[in-house]
Amino acid sequence: MAYHDWCVAKHLQSRPTSYDVAHCWPGATLHTARAALSLGIPSLREAPNTHTADAYEVVGRLCGELGLVLPKGHSHRRNPGRLKRDEAEYAAASHVLAPSDHVMKTFTDRGFSSEKMLRHHYGFDPKAFAPRAAPRRGPLHAVFVGTIGPRKGLHVALEAWRRAGAPGRARFSIYGRIVNGYERIIEPYLSLPGVTLHGFTEDAAAAFRAANALILPSFEEGSALVTYEAQGCGVVPLVSDASGARCTHKVTGLTHRAGDVDELAGHIALLMDQPELLRSMRASVIRHRDRLTWAAAAERLEDCYQLARRPWLEDSSLSESVAA
Repeated sequence: MAYHDWCVAKHLQSRPTSYDVAHCWPGATLHTARAALSLGIPSLREAPNTHTADAYEVVGRLCGELGLVLPKGHSHRRNPGRLKRDEAEYAAASHVLAPSDHVMKTFTDRGFSSEKMLRHHYGFDPKAFAPRAAPRRGPLHAVFVGTIGPRKGLHVALEAWRRAGAPGRARFSIYGRIVNGYERIIEPYLSLPGVTLHGFTEDAAAAFRAANALILPSFEEGSALVTYEAQGCGVVPLVSDASGARCTHKVTGLTHRAGDVDELAGHIALLMDQPELLRSMRASVIRHRDRLTWAAAAERLEDCYQLARRPWLEDSSLSESVAA
């Protein structure tokens, strides 16, 4: 990524009038953004996750509560070098692209101006993720798809499942690879009736179509792609307010405060006890799914590019003020 960053910076400098915007990703931003600035081109640094300092703090605190130590190389194990690099990239870029309100807040809470932040979103492929022809019948079948570790909050989901009285009344299918050490946290729940651990799947669409609800109680997240893909399949998301999901509470999903087991348990019980509500929400999810596609995301991203360009077009001296 560092080599890519260096190559793109040289490419920009060799073609100073060829580009309007530089869109950069983590690890490949610093030289590109600086070169873009010198040429009067706005640079947008993607923030696919929360501010790195926030991510380390949230996950570090959570691991401390659970008595876990993340394995070396884990993306959320504190790494001072990476934090320093990311903060330098945030500063070098003219704008930061945030895929959710939650991500946006983690930056503005650390002093980033609203003008620096641009709000976009991700999406799903409607050809790969399509709903069943008819709603599922029978008891609630919920699914979890993602890395099985403290950050995604599966232990919260399982405890909420137990408190909701779902064992024996509903099914909960879990797909994903387990982070080392986390097995002991979730092991007591895996014998509950209806709970099944499947491991990693390469066919998430099939897992979604077999279910009618997604449970994702993340403590820290950018904007989880599974929340888009699940809705693409007509699945109702039960998600935390830190998941970055694009859904409207009680219309196209149910949102709980991150870490609030009882609130999530109430949402699970609600869908078990009121299947007509689940069917109604599924219909709303399907009606609104076109707003969540990658095509819709591309339109929003283009808007962000135009917003980033506007001040540079209006004030040719902006590059000098940013450099200062």
